[in-house]
Amino acid sequence: MTTAFVPTHAAFFLTAERAPATPALIEADGITSYSALAERAGAVAAGLRQRGIGRGTIVPILSSRPAEVVAAMLGAWSIGAVPAPLDATAPFEQVLQRLFVISPEWILEGTLPDDVEVQLDERYSVPGRISFAEIVDDAGQTPAVRIDADDPAYLTFTSGSTGTPKGIVGRHTGITHFLDWERERTGAGEGTRVSVLTSPAFDAFLRDAFLPLTSGGSAVIPTASERQDASALLTWIAAQEIRVTHMVPSLFATLVDAAERSATDLPALEWVLLSGEVLRPELVARWQALPGVHARLINLYGPSETTMTKLFHLVDERDATRASVPIGAPMPGVGVVLLNEAGRPVADGLAGELVIRTPYMSLGYYNAPNETKERFVPNPLRDDPEDVVYRTGDRARRSPEGELEFLGRTDRQVKRAGVRIELDEVEGLFAQAPGVREAAVMAWPTQGGDREDTYLAAYVVPDRKLDPAVVRSFLARRLPEQALPAVLTPVDALPRTISGKVDRTALPEPVATRTGPAVSPRTPTEEIVLGLWQRVLPTAIDVGVTDDFFEVGGHSLLVMRLLSLLNDELGAQVQLGDFLKRPTIEALAELVEDEMMADLSSDDSLLSELLDDRTSSGIEA
Repeated sequence: MTTAFVPTHAAFFLTAERAPATPALIEADGITSYSALAERAGAVAAGLRQRGIGRGTIVPILSSRPAEVVAAMLGAWSIGAVPAPLDATAPFEQVLQRLFVISPEWILEGTLPDDVEVQLDERYSVPGRISFAEIVDDAGQTPAVRIDADDPAYLTFTSGSTGTPKGIVGRHTGITHFLDWERERTGAGEGTRVSVLTSPAFDAFLRDAFLPLTSGGSAVIPTASERQDASALLTWIAAQEIRVTHMVPSLFATLVDAAERSATDLPALEWVLLSGEVLRPELVARWQALPGVHARLINLYGPSETTMTKLFHLVDERDATRASVPIGAPMPGVGVVLLNEAGRPVADGLAGELVIRTPYMSLGYYNAPNETKERFVPNPLRDDPEDVVYRTGDRARRSPEGELEFLGRTDRQVKRAGVRIELDEVEGLFAQAPGVREAAVMAWPTQGGDREDTYLAAYVVPDRKLDPAVVRSFLARRLPEQALPAVLTPVDALPRTISGKVDRTALPEPVATRTGPAVSPRTPTEEIVLGLWQRVLPTAIDVGVTDDFFEVGGHSLLVMRLLSLLNDELGAQVQLGDFLKRPTIEALAELVEDEMMADLSSDDSLLSELLDDRTSSGIEA
């Protein structure tokens, strides 16, 4: 018997009618009930409709508050509009790129950082800008329109190989398919608390927010500081009694670090779903060895083009000692095949490109028919042009047990910290940077320490005197931090093959360059902090105590790891905000020493109080 299609927003509104007082959104500054969230969503729908927005209209949503994004998406869906959530905390150049691709008639604006508000005023002109606060105050409701399963549901973005991001148009049935599977797998229902850790700009936000909101549970949203501090996030997960959480393995690794150092139990946590990166067996082993933890892990796989994820593997004890953790088997309604270069299936045990066949994949790339045809192709195993499959560009092989093992890419795409990066895109932006004639970008494996598995290195042919700081600043305004090369190596020329292409196999091991000499440590504390930096930075760059952490290859997840190490090695609990004000070894050492002095002063004060008490009691010290 086939279950009738119920769109995501309709499932939410049914729950709101059944349990209006149940907490829907839980934030640090308050709780929003299902009835209150439904009212906000209805006001958004009415406000959009009053401005002539309706079925098929793409509506960019720009807000730094996930709760506002949720209400805006529910309202847009109610009238058949297509929400396009953007990341208001990303570099504004990225926001601009996406707005230029969409070319919208309207932007729905929520709470914005001050600098984003100013830059939007100065640098982008749109016919209509709608304030979320203003629209929620609008009176009136609007009748919902009928939504078909294959109607466009959202627009999200992935990297493009030409430097222009590609929009992916998802369909409503793709969302419901994944949520139905996850609800059945995890048992999510009334009262289930699910963490919201993902940026609204990624399709993974759909599972974080709408798994609970279509199940009668609560979407629980941490503060920005809690998301960025591993120890604080671990404490928050325990305190909020989170039952289901989703994250990338690199973030999960920082939580495991924190859990190994603390006595924090997680009795409520039942499921951790991991996706976006390779899950390593040693990380599984460390998690399974933690006392007070019983949550099961699920390893997920699937590109955004096929809507969130499409393969899964329920992690067990064997995965702690395997050579690699499988990406598993297809979800119901999904088929996969491994093809060789001739487009024919490969035998079990042999590598092939992973191809996905499912009616729940996206509708393709927004306004990019050529790119869509390259990846969404007729099924080579059937003589039916309407039978379309998606070529992932990922290599895999099937085990004798029938599970798939991920083997890497067939092209020049990599993932770092869950972000999909087109190396060609990064190279294209290098060519536009000041002082750069041409560049080649490669992913290199790291060696030892607490570093990531890979880092990016750029080989640059300058057209005049090269200033790495200027180049990095140019790139940082246009790329996510995970896509910024950690090492920039000037070269006289790039090696070429006989056909004139860049010979990447002939590129030497990268060597970091500096604009000036590295300032050596001058105190024992700076020496210790330098050692911790070298453990977490992606490559053994020659670091000085005045260097900026983010200019020598650091990014936000590495900050979490660094601060955790400081706590572990020195007992110093440096606040994230204090580090970000001056992210140098020099400043960090000062913070550590200040905390140590404060601890000594506190001990002296306690001793003085004790002596005073003894004297007043007639007891000689």
